[in-house]
Amino acid sequence: MVRGILVWLVLCGTVMAEPPATLPSTQPLTWDDDLADRMMGGLHRFVERKIERAVANRL
Repeated sequence: MVRGILVWLVLCGTVMAEPPATLPSTQPLTWDDDLADRMMGGLHRFVERKIERAVANRL
């Protein structure tokens, strides 16, 4: 039983130690800033565009 747990831990450790694979034609994220801030900024821009279009369609 203990041997099985040790083998499992070693195997998990080697899987976790490998760098994550990237998909073809992609690059890993290298941003240093907060990703949540980037996402919220994009969402705010999206909503502002939608509001501007709604106002323009009312006139």
